[in-house]
Amino acid sequence: MAEARDDWDPLARAVDAVERAIAAGAAEAEATVTTVERFSVSARGSIVETLERSTGRSISVRVFDAGGTRATLSSSDLVPASVAELVGAAVAAARFVNPDPFAGLPDLTSGTTGDATLAGMYDSSLGSRPSEAKIDDALMLEATARAVDPRIVNSSGSRAFDSIRSEEHTSELQSHHD
Repeated sequence: MAEARDDWDPLARAVDAVERAIAAGAAEAEATVTTVERFSVSARGSIVETLERSTGRSISVRVFDAGGTRATLSSSDLVPASVAELVGAAVAAARFVNPDPFAGLPDLTSGTTGDATLAGMYDSSLGSRPSEAKIDDALMLEATARAVDPRIVNSSGSRAFDSIRSEEHTSELQSHHD
C-alpha cells in the first residue's frame, strides 16, 4: 500500500537503515534516500501526444566492515521489512569483497566538511509551475519550429520536461569501546 505523502520521512528511512547496518555488524554505514519527481509532455502540431508525471523513490545503503571491505546495494522497495533485508544483504555481501585499506567514510574530525551547496543550481519555483504552463511550452515550441518555414509540415515533435530530485543522506561510524 502506498504511503501518504505526509507520512513519508526520507531522512528517518536513511537513519533507520544506517542504525540497522551498525547493529548487523557494519563498522561504518551510510544511506541515501532519493526522491525524483518527473513531468514530461510532447506535442506534434497542435496536439499533445504524451503527458507523463511520475515519482520514484529509492534507497542506497553502503556498508564497510572493520576489515576494510565494503558493499553497496540499492532498492526501490522502501517498506521497512524490505529495507531491513537490503541492509542485511549489504552487510553479508561486504564479506565477499577484497579489502581496500582506503575504503571508508570521510574523516569528519579534520574540519574540512565545507559547504556542499551549489548556488544557482536549483530553481524552487520549478515544482510549483502548473502542468498547463509546461504543456503550453511544448505547444509553443512546436508552433515556433513550424513557423520558421512553410514547407515544414511535420516534425518529430517538441518536448518540455522537468525532473526534481531530492536526497536525504546520513552516515555513522560504529563506536569502538575497549
